[in-house]
Amino acid sequence: RLAIGESKDGVTLHLPIALEAETQHGRFVVEGGYPYEGKVNVRVTPKSDLPFAVRVRVPGWADDVSFELEGYDEPADYEDGYAVFRKSWKEGDVLKIDFGMDPKWVEANPRVRGNLGRVALTMGPLVYCAEEKDLGFDPRLLAVDAEIPMESQKHAKLPVRAIPVEGIADEESFPDDLYAEAGTIDVREAAGLFIPYFAWNNRGKNAMQVWVRRA
Repeated sequence: RLAIGESKDGVTLHLPIALEAETQHGRFVVEGGYPYEGKVNVRVTPKSDLPFAVRVRVPGWADDVSFELEGYDEPADYEDGYAVFRKSWKEGDVLKIDFGMDPKWVEANPRVRGNLGRVALTMGPLVYCAEEKDLGFDPRLLAVDAEIPMESQKHAKLPVRAIPVEGIADEESFPDDLYAEAGTIDVREAAGLFIPYFAWNNRGKNAMQVWVRRA
């Protein structure tokens, strides 16, 4: 099982997607909108009063994860990247998890010369990209404002959550020449949606960019 596993001493949730699973320790129901939403509920219906562990993988990107479990006042133990809760579980126990999934810009190591001055948009485990269909122009000409707060929203035509982004573009004013004097190119305000990288190239031929210039 890739999403959930079991052993003699407990159950391990590797991937917090919505699921239902019967294990030797009891029934587990995972609820939530992962990977688009960070709040997840794990409902436990144990088979007995014997204590066992529930382990939840904490991804490297989750730097603001929080847990809530009624009657469990101790902080979770951490073992090899997993938060561990050991107790005698009872029917109706719900482990509430918030992975703190907000859109954020990331930048590459400066030794990666091709990405100097560029940022990429992520939200939780997903990497996003700009596609010409959503911008109305070639995304290579976009420079984003990485300081503006962002929130995801449903995409009107794709079954994904998109992220509105603001910035500037210079697609019409740049000359046909390969170079131009710095500061002589007019720019305009620009905005558009970024979509998950896995969803691009589903609406005909159009340009795409992951690493975009920073305004």
